[in-house]
Amino acid sequence: MWEYRQGEVVYELLLDRHGNGPYDWQEGRFETTAVSNGQWKGRWVQLGNDREGGFEAWLAKDGPKIGVILIK
Repeated sequence: MWEYRQGEVVYELLLDRHGNGPYDWQEGRFETTAVSNGQWKGRWVQLGNDREGGFEAWLAKDGPKIGVILIK
């Protein structure tokens, strides 16, 4: 289970083993495109309002924590 925060709103994400999964805003979906050297890259799509973009996250080396996700 992951959390995606946008301002005060928190969306829960349940990603599959490939790092892909839906979220509950505008038929949203996260898609992983690469994981390498502690960096996770992907894209997000919102079918409900025809928007999309990319994201990058740096995974912590000391456990299951995640750093800041930069949404582009």
